[in-house]
Amino acid sequence: MYRKHTFFRGLWRHAILWVFLIFALFPILWVISASFNPANTLVGQSMIPRNASLVNYREVFTSEQYPIAL
Repeated sequence: MYRKHTFFRGLWRHAILWVFLIFALFPILWVISASFNPANTLVGQSMIPRNASLVNYREVFTSEQYPIAL
C-alpha cells in the first residue's frame, strides 16, 4: 500500500531539492553582486566584490539617462 519512508530516501530528496535551489538562486545572487561592482564588468568578477560600492545605484536614481518616477 504505502512505502515506508526511510532516512536515505528523505536525504536524497532533500539533496536534490538543495541542488535545484542553489541552481535557481545563483544567477540572482550573481546579478546582485554585479550591481555592487564599481568596475562595471561581469568578466572576471568574484561573487563578493573587493571594492563594493553603491555608485551604480546612485547613477540609476540620479541620472537623466534612466528616467524612473520617484
